[in-house]
Amino acid sequence: MDRNRKIRGLILGAVMGFFYGMISQNINAWLLPGVPLSPGEGSRLLMTVVTVLAGAGLGFLATFFEEAVWSLISSSFVAAFATSLQAAQAEEWKFAVIMLLFLYTLLPRMVFFLPVAALVRWASGQWDREPGLWVLTFRKRGFSTLVILVLSIGTGLFSLMPPEEREAVRDMDNIIRVSLQAHSTDELPGVLAPVPGYIENARGDYLLSTSDEPDLLPVKRPMVPFGTPEPLVIARFQNGYRFGCVYTYGKPACWTFR
Repeated sequence: MDRNRKIRGLILGAVMGFFYGMISQNINAWLLPGVPLSPGEGSRLLMTVVTVLAGAGLGFLATFFEEAVWSLISSSFVAAFATSLQAAQAEEWKFAVIMLLFLYTLLPRMVFFLPVAALVRWASGQWDREPGLWVLTFRKRGFSTLVILVLSIGTGLFSLMPPEEREAVRDMDNIIRVSLQAHSTDELPGVLAPVPGYIENARGDYLLSTSDEPDLLPVKRPMVPFGTPEPLVIARFQNGYRFGCVYTYGKPACWTFR
């Protein structure tokens, strides 16, 4: 029974990781067909494999101990530790600041992962057979699996770009495609004409990514009320050239990254 519980936890965690990874890594690409979106760190397939393995590990730990409380604490702690460490390493800050960020985010992340681990533990228990009650067993297994799928897909949908961000990415892609036909600055779309080095360096394939920090780009833009979406779309060409456009009320202001 103990061994079966661990195997079920591992499988259910892997299923959760698979559907979460598939949705979170591909939802924006599905809604923006033909737009060269950056997959982030590694390929989308690789990141999906990583989420499957992470989910399997979380599920295994969530069912590892006989006492549920120790399983839930260990599972949520390991998941929080790994994600906090990843977030801290992504920032180019001093070691002391990184450690402070790590410690500051560890507990909130544990609180986030605790119900996920509890769900896997509960779902694993629902797969126990009810002697002589195969209909009840089937219903319990089906319902618990459905809950896992709904949670995984629903959580993955949080990676969906807001509508204004998707429109900005689509517009940026159209602008670049038009600009690649230009042979001089005079032929560039108006928003790209003042961008330093664009006509000389914007060549070949490119990838687009987004940021919610428009101040990263030193451009003049109108003042907007707090909370107004101002997506920053960044284009990186194969030769390393980068530029970005901040979209304020749907109008781009573009400049290069130094």
